[in-house]
Amino acid sequence: MKNFELKFWLSCMMMALCLGFTSCGDDDEGIEGDANELIIGDWKVVDEYGWYKYQDEETGKWVKEEYGKEDGDYINEIFSFKKDGTGSEKQAGYTENFTWKINAQKLTLKYDHYSIECTIEQMNAKKATMSFYEKDEDGEEEAMVLVLEKQ
Repeated sequence: MKNFELKFWLSCMMMALCLGFTSCGDDDEGIEGDANELIIGDWKVVDEYGWYKYQDEETGKWVKEEYGKEDGDYINEIFSFKKDGTGSEKQAGYTENFTWKINAQKLTLKYDHYSIECTIEQMNAKKATMSFYEKDEDGEEEAMVLVLEKQ
């Protein structure tokens, strides 16, 4: 269960970062326009891949597992971003609201009990790719990439 919660939290962060990357001008490679404007609307997760590393409870050894689209928990999830800095994350059976902010290539999503920061790797009017990396206090790590398409 702990791994699922970590994966969920990290996935959310990556998606948020990819969608919310804002900048104006040529300083940010990979973003074709103003990220604060590009992000407005609904974005569907179409691909997800990455890895996570955790300590096995029985053996005490560190295990690194990779996952891809076929294992993804967020495929078909919809992230909605509004101009007023609010948004929602929707997936079969649940909706969770957040506020968002973009600073350079970093998208921050703030939920009720946690925040997620992602890096926008690429973004245009139709497609976005974001990445996320996190290491918790127990040494568990996760890296994730989400690919989103504007709906």
